[in-house]
Parts: sequence; C-alpha cells; structure tokens
Amino acid sequence: MKLSTIGKIKFSEYSGNSDPKAHIRAFRLAISRAHLNDDEKEAGYYRFFAENLTGSALEWFAGLEENSIDNFTQVVSAFLKQYSVFIEIRTTEADLWNLKQAPFEPLRAYINKFREIKAKIANVNDGVALAALKNGVWFSSKFKEEMSVRAPVSLDDALHRASFFAAYEEDVANLKEQFLASKNAANKKTSATKEALTKGQHSYAIDNSTKNKSSTFDLNKHCDFHKRKGHSTEECRAALHEKERREEEENSQEDEPPSTPKSDK
Repeated sequence: MKLSTIGKIKFSEYSGNSDPKAHIRAFRLAISRAHLNDDEKEAGYYRFFAENLTGSALEWFAGLEENSIDNFTQVVSAFLKQYSVFIEIRTTEADLWNLKQAPFEPLRAYINKFREIKAKIANVNDGVALAALKNGVWFSSKFKEEMSVRAPVSLDDALHRASFFAAYEEDVANLKEQFLASKNAANKKTSATKEALTKGQHSYAIDNSTKNKSSTFDLNKHCDFHKRKGHSTEECRAALHEKERREEEENSQEDEPPSTPKSDK
C-alpha cells in the first residue's frame, strides 16, 4: 500500500538500551500527528516504528521471523518483552508513603524530596499524597503539630505552609549559630581578662598553716585569690607588689656594669 506523502516522523530513536515503554509512548504521540487514514495505519505504524530504531534494536526488528507477526499490537508486545530489562519501575503513591523525615533532617530537605517524588507520579491522588505527607513528617516537628491543629484543606495548602515552617526553622538555626558564636567570643574575652588580672598570683603564697600563723593571721579575712581565710585579698595584692618591686631591684642591679677600679699612678 502506498502511504500518503509524509516525511520521517521525528522523535527519539531507540537503540536498545533504554526504557521501551517510554519509546512506545513517544511513538504513539508522534504517529498521531501523521493523520493516517484507517487503510494506512497498519502499514504506516510498521514503517515509522522501524525508521526510528537503530543499532541492536533495528537488528532485532529485522530478524523477526516471517509470518510470526500478524499486526502492530504484536510488534509492540514482542518489543516490550525483548527489552523488558530496561523498563523503569514507575513511581507511585507508595513511594510517598515510604518517604520519612529523619530525626535531624531539615524540613526543607524533606519537602524537596517529597515534591520530587510527587512530580514523577502520573495523576497523583491529592488525598493519598496529603496523608503520606502527614505520615512522613517527624513526629515532634512544629509542622506536624500545625497540620494536626489546623488541618490543611489540600496538598498544595500543606506544601505552602511547609515552606513557611522551613523558613522559620532556618531562621532559628541561624540565630542560634550567631548566639553561640557571640557567647564563645565573650567567654574567651572573659578568660583572657581574668588571666591577665591573676597572672602571677600563685607565684607566691602567704603562709596559712595552723602551725606557723603570722601575726596578721585573721579568720575573719578571706582571700579571693587563694580561696581561703587568714588574710585578705588586699594583703595578697600588697605582697605581690612587694615581691615584684624586689625582683625589679635585683634585675636592675644585675644589669648595672661593674665599676672600674681606679689605677694608682
């Protein structure tokens, strides 16, 4: 049979290493634009199907036994069986049910995964998807509490609210990070100041033993440096200053050059 003057129908060629169902869907969509009449359809399907096979797939088609195929439907069945190993498992609502938010997983990361799976499902049931979302969110999250207290009217409503809760969660995390950084900086500054003020305070000691009490020993006095009674913090500071003064005098004497003896002439 002579077909109407139609050029080659353009759609992705099939070489035998991808999903055959996807190729059949693309073929059916493309052939619908050829506008073949009833008498042309069967022959046209064979021709245009074969024209878009390459490599091992074309060899398979050419190697079909004579009289083994009665119609194009049988061609499709044989084609799908031949390349069934490449058929991709379709995503369904069950995949949404199996998706769970991890204990420390950010809400935005979980919602993005949920959206990606939902986008792969053809004609998704909103009611089923919404139930899967409620089931998958971490049990103690603020968003789960929101959906329990104020039930969303639709899946879009729930996802819209989720974006606000995700933003709030991120803001809290950022503020917490800033607070901890500021707190750590303040602690470091306080430690440095305390170290500077108390530097050398334990390089000397006022004898506070019960066996050898000084004349100034007084149980009513308390030293903040040594954390004990017997002398005051002021007395400690005075002792420190006196010790430093003596060390400076000793150092200055060591630095003075020795005097040159006068020679007798």
